[in-house]
Amino acid sequence: MISELNKWINWLVKEFNFDGIRMDTVRHVRQGFWDAFTQSSGVFSIGEVADGNPSFVGSYQGSHMDSTLGFPLFHKLQILYSDTIIIYIYIFIYFRHSDNISRNRT
Repeated sequence: MISELNKWINWLVKEFNFDGIRMDTVRHVRQGFWDAFTQSSGVFSIGEVADGNPSFVGSYQGSHMDSTLGFPLFHKLQILYSDTIIIYIYIFIYFRHSDNISRNRT
């Protein structure tokens, strides 16, 4: 089955002249599968590893595929912008920092 999938991706890339492939739900397939699959494609590969842990997501990048989507950053931004207390803290720090910069310029 795995060898057939590797042949299929190779054929698909050549048939439609793709210059890259994107794989969804990568983490739900054992990591070792992706090595031969992405190599068989012969093109740039990027995978969706929907997880907030940078180490876990990074374990796929380089050895199993060329790149991954930025889910760890997405999760941090989602927390940052959904928590109003954190937003107020950042606004306070920003304006305080801006005020200090203005004072130093005069």
